[in-house]
Amino acid sequence: MALFDRFRQPKWKHADPAIRLEAVNELGDDAQEVLCSLAREDADPGVRRRAVARVEDIGTLASVARSDMDEGVRAEARKLLMDLATDGSDESEALEALAGLDDERDLAVIARTTDAEAVGLAALRRVSAPRLIGSVAGRAAGGGIRLAALALMTDPAERLLVALNSEHKDVALSALESLTDADALEQIANRAKNKLVSRRARTRLRDQQPAAVDAPAHTGELNRDRLCDMVEGLGHEPRVDAIQAPLDAAVEAWQQLAALDEAPSLLQTRFDAAAAAARARLEQLRADVAAVQAEAEARAAKDARRADVCQQLEDYAGDDIEDAVTAAQTAWGELDAEHEPGSDAVNQRFLASIARQRARLAARLADAERHTQLASLAGEAELLAGMDDLPHAHKRWADLLRRWTSLAQDGSNVDPVLVSRVKAAESAIASRTAAIREQEGAARGENLARALASCDRLEAITARENLPLKDAEQALRDARSTAEQLGALPSRDDQGAIVDRLKKVQARLMDVIRDLRSADDWKRWANATVQQELCEKIEALAQIEALPDVAKRLKDLRQDWKQASAGPRGAEGDALWQRFKAGADTAQTRVDAFYAQRSVEDAAVLQEKAQLAEQAEALAESTDWLKTADALKALQQRWNALGHAPRGEQGKALNNRFRAACDRFFTRRKDDLTQRKDVWSANQAVKEDLIAQAEVIAETTDWNAGVETIKALQAAWKASGPVKRQKSEQLWQKFRAACDRFFERYKHRHEAEFDTRRATREQALIDFEALAAEEGTEGPPVLARAEAAWHTWRNGPPLPRDIVRPMQDRFATASQALLERYPETFRRSAFDPEVTRTRMTELVTQVEQLGSPLSSPQASVQVAPAAALATMLKEALASNTIGGRVDDQTKRRAAQETVRVARAAWSRLGPASGDDAADLERRFAAACRKFDDPRDQHGDRGDRGDRRGPRPQGARARAPRQDQRA
Repeated sequence: MALFDRFRQPKWKHADPAIRLEAVNELGDDAQEVLCSLAREDADPGVRRRAVARVEDIGTLASVARSDMDEGVRAEARKLLMDLATDGSDESEALEALAGLDDERDLAVIARTTDAEAVGLAALRRVSAPRLIGSVAGRAAGGGIRLAALALMTDPAERLLVALNSEHKDVALSALESLTDADALEQIANRAKNKLVSRRARTRLRDQQPAAVDAPAHTGELNRDRLCDMVEGLGHEPRVDAIQAPLDAAVEAWQQLAALDEAPSLLQTRFDAAAAAARARLEQLRADVAAVQAEAEARAAKDARRADVCQQLEDYAGDDIEDAVTAAQTAWGELDAEHEPGSDAVNQRFLASIARQRARLAARLADAERHTQLASLAGEAELLAGMDDLPHAHKRWADLLRRWTSLAQDGSNVDPVLVSRVKAAESAIASRTAAIREQEGAARGENLARALASCDRLEAITARENLPLKDAEQALRDARSTAEQLGALPSRDDQGAIVDRLKKVQARLMDVIRDLRSADDWKRWANATVQQELCEKIEALAQIEALPDVAKRLKDLRQDWKQASAGPRGAEGDALWQRFKAGADTAQTRVDAFYAQRSVEDAAVLQEKAQLAEQAEALAESTDWLKTADALKALQQRWNALGHAPRGEQGKALNNRFRAACDRFFTRRKDDLTQRKDVWSANQAVKEDLIAQAEVIAETTDWNAGVETIKALQAAWKASGPVKRQKSEQLWQKFRAACDRFFERYKHRHEAEFDTRRATREQALIDFEALAAEEGTEGPPVLARAEAAWHTWRNGPPLPRDIVRPMQDRFATASQALLERYPETFRRSAFDPEVTRTRMTELVTQVEQLGSPLSSPQASVQVAPAAALATMLKEALASNTIGGRVDDQTKRRAAQETVRVARAAWSRLGPASGDDAADLERRFAAACRKFDDPRDQHGDRGDRGDRRGPRPQGARARAPRQDQRA
C-alpha cells in the first residue's frame, strides 16, 4: 500500500488547483470552516471564488469583498452580500450583509430593490451621490424609502427628474409640491409619466397665473371686484418675488378698464388702498430681506478671519500635519486674545478641522506601518517564488497570504507596486507549480496510457478462442511485468482500476494455461494416430497418375502434417516424421518433372500474348472510337481465353503492356467525351441565363418592352447549341413556362393595373389609420400628417364606388379617433365630423334653394344673403343692368356656375360617415343633377365612386365604372 500513501491527504489540501476545486464542489454544506478558510487563504483565485460561492458566513464574505486581490473573487462576494441584503426575510442578517458593502452603487441598488424598509433606509443613509439618491427616490420598491430619499434631495433639478420620471404617485407628487418654478411645472405638465402628476402640475400653473391677465378681455364691475380681491391678497403675501409682477399686471388691467368706463368711487378707493397696502408689504419684505442679509454679512465679516484659519487648516494636504495644527491653534489663540469671539458654527468648524487633520495623521502613521509590513511580506513572497523546495514554498505561501489579507483588509489603499510584486510572485509560483504538475501529469498520463494499452492487449489475448499455450504463457509473463513496472498514475481510481484489470487477466491466464497444458498432453496422444494416417496417404500418392492432383494433394498433406506436428515425444515421433518425409520426397520428384514439361507450353502462350500486346499498342492512338473499341474488346476476349500468363517477370510485363495499351485508348475516349460534356455545359449555362432573363421579364409591367424582350430571348434560344439529352426537355419546359407566364399576365394586364391603383389608395388609408393609433404625437405635426394622408387618398387613382365607400367610412372612423385623442388640435378642422356635416348641410341647402321658388333674389336674401348677392351680381352682369330682366337661360347658367362652385367645395370636405352623411350626399347629388346638361344625363346613371356630388356638366362616361378623383 506504499504506492497509495500520497493519496491519503484531503483533496482540498492537494497541490493541484484543479483537484482543490473539485474538492470544494464535493464538500458538504456543513463544512463551512473549511470553505471559509479556502475562501480567504487559497492561493488560486478560481478555488477562492468557488469557495466564496458556497460560504454562508457574512463576516467572511465581507472580508473577502474588501481585501481579496482578485477582482472576480471580490465581485462574487459582493454579489452574495447584495443577495442577502436584498432578500430581507431576516432583517438582522440583511443589515449585517449591508454593513459589509462599501460601493454606493451597490447600496443604491439594495435601497431600490429591497422590500424591507429598515434595510432600504440603512442603505440609503450611506449613499451620498445625488444621482444615486434620485434613482432611489424615483424607483424604490418601498414608499417610505422613496420619500426618505426625496427628503435628502436638495437640488431642484434632481427633484424635477423625480417628478418627471417616477411612476410612483406618492413620491412624484411630493417632488412636485416642492417645485415652484413655472418652467419646471410646465415640463412636468407636458412630460410626466404619471398622468395625475401631470394634471396637478397644470392646475398649479393655472393657479400661479395672475387673475388680472383675463381682465382686459371683459368689462364690468365683476372684473373690478376680482382685481380688488387679488390686490388685497397681495398685501398678505409672504414672498417678495410673488408681489411685484401680479401687482403691475393688476394696475395695467385696471387702467384698461378705466379707459372703457369710469369706475365707481368705492371700487376705485378700494383698489387704491389695496395697491398701497401691497406696495407697503413689498417694501417691508424687501427691508426684512435686506436686514437678514446685512446681519449675515456682519456675522460673516466677524468670522472671516477665523474662517480663513479654518480654510487653511482644511486645505492643508502636506506631511507636517502636527506643525500645521499647532500653527492653526496659535493663530486661533491670537484671535481670542484680540477679544474677537467667533460664532458657534465657526468654532465647531475649527474643532472639526483639527480632528480631521489628526485623524489623517493617525491614518498616515497606520498606513506607513501597514505599508512596511506589506513590503516585508512582498519581499518574503519574492523569496518564496525563487525557493527550490516548491512544496515547502506552498506551505509558507498559505501563511503569507493569510497575513497579507489580514493587513490589506484593515485599510482601503494598498500600494499598487506591492500588490504587483505579490501578484508577480504568486504568478511565478503558480507557473513553476503548473510546469511541474504538467510534467508529472504528462508522465502519469503516459504511464496510464501504457498501462491501458497493456491491459487492452492482454485482455484481447485472454479473450481469444483456441489460444496457444505458448502465447498464453508469454501473456502471463507480460501481465506480471506490467504490474511490477506500473509507476505513478493520475489518480487513485486509475491505480485501482489498472491493478484490478491486471489481477483479473493473470487469474484468467493461469486457468487457461492449466487447461491448455492438460489438453496438449491429450492432443499429442491423439496426433500419433493422425500422423500414421498421413504417412499412409502420402505413400498412396505414388499410385496416382494425374500429377496436378498429386501436387495439390501433396501441398494439402504437408499442411495437415503441420497442424498435427505435435505428436508423440521421443523415437516414436522421429520414426513417423522420417516415414512422412520419404513419401513426400518421392511425390515431389514426380511433380517437378511435370512442371518442367509445362514450362515449354507456357513459352508458347507467352509468345502469343506478346503478339496480342503489340496489336493493342498499335490501336491505342486511334480516334475511330467505335471500331477501335470493338477491336480491343475482341483482343481482350482472346487474351482471357489463353488463360493466365506464366508466373515471372516476363508474364507480368506482358500483362502490364496489354493493360496499359487498353487503358490508354479508353482514357483518350473518356477525355473526348469530357470535352463534349464541357460544350454541353456551356450551352446549358447560356440556356439557364436565358431562362433567368425570361423569368425576370415575366414579372414586368412594361408590356411593350416585355414583348420585344421575350421575342429576342426566343430567338436567342433557337440559336443556342445542344445540351445533354437528359437536360434538354427540362430546360425547354422552364423557358416555355416563363414565356407563357408573361403572355398570360400580358393578357390580364388591365386587371393588374386596377389592383395597383387600389393598393395606392389603400396605403394612404393605412397611413391615416396608423396615425390615429399612434401615441405621444400632438399639435400641428399630427394635423399636417392627417391632412397629407387625406389629400393623398382623395387625389389617388379612380376606383369603383362599392370599393371607395367603405374606405370613406374607415377614414371617418379614424378621424373620430383623432378628434377624441387630440380634441384641441382637430376640433374645427376638416376632420371634425360636426364641421363637415354643417358644411354639407349648407351646401345641400344652397343647391336645393336654386331650384325652389325662394331662388329669386328677394327670397335668397332672406335665406342666404351671401349666395343671393352673388346670384344678383351674376344676373346683373348678364343683363348689363342691376334692375333689368334676366332671361331663363342666363339664370340657368348662373345656377350651373353656383352648382360647379358647390361641387368643388363638396370635394374638399373632410371624411364623414353615418346615415345622415349618406342622406346629405344623396340630396346634394339629386339637387345638382337638376342643373346638368340634359345631353349628359345618360352619363350619370352609373356609380361615380367617391365624388360627393353629381358629375360636373360635360364629363364623359367611362367603362368600367370607376371613381373620380375627390
